Parts: sequence; C-alpha cells; structure tokens
Amino acid sequence: MKFISMRRHFLDELLKRDCPRFTGKILDLGGMKLNRRGSFQIPENLFADWVCLNSDPSTNPDIIAILPNIPLEDEMIDTVIMTEVIEYIHDSHKLMAEIHRVLKKDGKLFLSAPFLHPLHGDPESDYYRYTETFFKLLLQEKFKIVAIERMGGVFAVIYDLIREFLSKTVLLAKIHRVMWKLWLLCDKCANKNNRSIHTGFWLSLKKI
Repeated sequence: MKFISMRRHFLDELLKRDCPRFTGKILDLGGMKLNRRGSFQIPENLFADWVCLNSDPSTNPDIIAILPNIPLEDEMIDTVIMTEVIEYIHDSHKLMAEIHRVLKKDGKLFLSAPFLHPLHGDPESDYYRYTETFFKLLLQEKFKIVAIERMGGVFAVIYDLIREFLSKTVLLAKIHRVMWKLWLLCDKCANKNNRSIHTGFWLSLKKI
C-alpha cells in the first residue's frame, strides 16, 4: 500500500478542483499517461486534447523531449499544466520563455512547486526549491499571476518529514492510519495566513 504525502494530497485536490479550467488543447509538461502519481487521472472526455510531454518513454508520452526545450510551434496550446517539474530544470527562465511561446494569447499556465519538502524519489536530478519572491521575479513580463496558493502549513511539513524518515520502516503504515486525518485537521486549523512554513505552491497564471 502506498502512503501519499500531505503535499501529494493537496496537489491532487487542487488538480481536481481546477480541472474544469483546463480548456482547449492542453500540454502536460512532465505528464505521464502510464504510472501517474497520486489519485488525479486525466479525464477521458479531455484525453484527445491532452498532450503529455516527458523525457521518459516508459510513461508513454505523446512527445518525448527534454525540458526546457518544447518542440512545438508558436501559440498552439491553450493550457499548460506543469506539476512538480520546475525544480528539475536548470534554466527556469528559458523554460518560462518556451511555455510563453507555445501558449496562445491569454493562454493559461497551472504550476506547482515544492518548498519545505523532502527531495523527490529521484534526488540526483531534483535541484531546486523556490520562494514566492522568486516566482514573482521569474514570471514578470511574461505572465499575470492570477493566484498563488500555499499548500499546507506546519503540520503538513512535519508530517511529510516524518513520512520520509520512516518511509523504509513498518512504522509508516501504523503512523499513517493513526495520524492522517488528525494531522489534516490540525494543519487546516493552524494554516492561517502562513507565508513561511508550507509544503509548496500552486500557481494559476495567464499569458501576457
């Protein structure tokens, strides 16, 4: 049995919530058709217009490519989704320029990135953790920030650290069963305007 992190829980909930806003031709950067992480699945009614780009052929992407390069023509995408990807990319400025280029006028970008969160399962290529100030500087002149949401608070961060520490032990299952709902409730109660302690970001953006 897989025991998801608080961060993955919040990310799946936000993807489900904002899914109706994913319109037109959708480009899922780092997206997987096979072995997707978490509980969010590509809606079948959108699948024909949902294009996955990934460097790993085993995920069955529509496009095999290595970011930040996006091998598509200018202004042919309505919505870009990029979850837990930017921390792997050395040149984030070029990545944003490429996304801006392939998006149509008024195109949308939904982006997630970890902050206070353990390294991913492939730590040799997990390079960066960014702040809200960084994103505001990175995105200026190319994207309008519709919303920046901080995902979880102090209890979510602590839970994910404990989960990572115990990930190879049998204690994880017991702790998960006992603590999950309680810690979600505690995190919800404690997470009031907390700008400095959270698992990461969910950004909703619009092309300028």
